[in-house]
Amino acid sequence: MRYEQLDSIRGLACLMVLVGHTFKMNWVDLPDWYSDTPLYLTYASHEAVILFFVLSGFVLTLPFMRKDHYNLSKSEYIQFIIKRTKRIGKPFFVATTVLFLLLVINFTFFKERSYYSQVTESKWHEVPSVSDILYNFQLILDFNTSEYNPVVWTLLHEFRFALVFPLFLLALKKKRYSVITIIIIMITSLSLNAFKLFEAKGNLSGYTDFIHYTLSFFAGMLLARHLNTLTAWFKSKKTYIPSIIFTTGVVLFYLSNHDIYPYLSSLLPSHMEFLAFRFSDYLLNISCLMLMIGLLFNESIKQVFLFKPLHFIGKISFSIYLYHYTILIFIYKLLHGVTPDILNIFISYVLIFIASVLSYRMVEQSRGFGYLEDKYKKIIFER
Repeated sequence: MRYEQLDSIRGLACLMVLVGHTFKMNWVDLPDWYSDTPLYLTYASHEAVILFFVLSGFVLTLPFMRKDHYNLSKSEYIQFIIKRTKRIGKPFFVATTVLFLLLVINFTFFKERSYYSQVTESKWHEVPSVSDILYNFQLILDFNTSEYNPVVWTLLHEFRFALVFPLFLLALKKKRYSVITIIIIMITSLSLNAFKLFEAKGNLSGYTDFIHYTLSFFAGMLLARHLNTLTAWFKSKKTYIPSIIFTTGVVLFYLSNHDIYPYLSSLLPSHMEFLAFRFSDYLLNISCLMLMIGLLFNESIKQVFLFKPLHFIGKISFSIYLYHYTILIFIYKLLHGVTPDILNIFISYVLIFIASVLSYRMVEQSRGFGYLEDKYKKIIFER
């Protein structure tokens, strides 16, 4: 069973990232009051990324929970990595190739055009080195992800987590294993932060960051693990309870990074501000679980999120995520100062939509890696 409404909320989160990066490029001057209202959620890109991680943990785990399967054999693990590479790696490799092709065009024709962005330490005015190219085509090693396509830092964590997924799957087997895992993750990541070990070369792309964000993936895994129990529990409760949980989740989703993080930061010395940031992420994990509970167990909320245009955006959301920044910065370099910025944004969004639909149809849905999948047919779903 596929929970289609979760595709839709992923699409909504993707739009938040798109709008957030548009605003941070200074194409639009927001009024001072805008960020102090719930409209802040229209560009809450960091919150959206946490939601991506929690959703990924849930979706990855659900098939194994349906079979009550916690131990992956070697062939199952290889099959899992192949499927994950097909899902993440193949679209990523194609999108990165497009990025460097546009980079060549940009460097050849628009090198002298000015560019400013709060999002990136842009290298779009330089010829990429061999090292830059190699780093940008891999999804494991840390590097400065801010230089070309700053969304890549999340893909590093997605693929790294796939590599260690079996360990977390084992941790779901017993309640005490899960509790111990959560405690170990928190202590390890906070300790490494405190001693400034394995600091990230890019924006939140480091190995310490990865340890921290495994908690978001694991939160989604825990929801999948206890889905049947929750289903039975909510059937015995009033139908409005999931909607209350969902509404509370929206409020917490808004407050976590917008209000709680700045408040806690103001109370802590500068060298301990990371504690405020990490704690706000813990709250975001909880809020994401609450949002997903509302979507899974309230029929009215589910129907709202099955609105066809939003659901389609959810289907192509990964491609939007991959291509939006590349197209935004390319159009900025091409047309900024030539045509009105509002028109440039419109052109960018149209091109992003077209590129994403093509990528979804021709890359994401293509068979790809099929010869490898055929080699490992004895997988969990066929037992």
